[in-house]
Formats: sequence, C-alpha cells, structure tokens
Amino acid sequence: MKAKLKRIDTNSAVPLEKFQPEDPGCFGFWLNASIGSDETEGADDFQILVCNREWLEREKKLQTKNLERYVVLDGEYDMPSIMEALTKYLDGCVGNSWTEIVVQISKIGVWEFEGYKA
Repeated sequence: MKAKLKRIDTNSAVPLEKFQPEDPGCFGFWLNASIGSDETEGADDFQILVCNREWLEREKKLQTKNLERYVVLDGEYDMPSIMEALTKYLDGCVGNSWTEIVVQISKIGVWEFEGYKA
C-alpha cells in the first residue's frame, strides 16, 4: 500500500492554479492535501506548510512557537516544483496499513485526526 494524492487546494477561496504569494521570493502558505491509499477511493486531509528557506528563517526569528513540520523549497515560488516535491515525498510513503502511511505523511503535515480520541 502506498500514499496517493487525491486532491489539493490552497485552503482558501483562491483556486490553486491562480494562487500567487505576495512575495514569490519569500513565501509560506498552507495547502490542504487530501491523501489516501492507492488501494481505496477515500482520503484524509493533511494541512501542509509550504515555504522557502528565506521565509522559514524569518518566521523562526519572529515566532516563539516551534515550526516542526513543513515542506521547504529552494528559490522562488513555483507550483510545479511544489507539486513535484510533494509527489516525490508521497511516493516514498508505503506501508502495510494506512496507519503506517499516516505516520510518514505526518512528518510533513498535520493529519485531520491528529490528537483525536474516541
């Protein structure tokens, strides 16, 4: 079983294909990625912070909270590069169960059920 990206959006009213950060040279924004198993139709949502090194360094200086999970890119904003990096990472997320795969995806994003207790 492996992870498969089923849908992705900017977590806002702006469609992904029209999204542009204010400063393409220093950007950080959240993506909502619906990711599921390649063996099923369903998907779970993961919030993924996508940023470049300049933005990350600036935010680490400004914030007191810890930025633990993110996808960092070199250079300026480029959606094809972002999609390529995300797809490459997800291609490596394999396991015998969905739970095993979620642990791997959660290294870069926040799972919608993280911390949930029945």
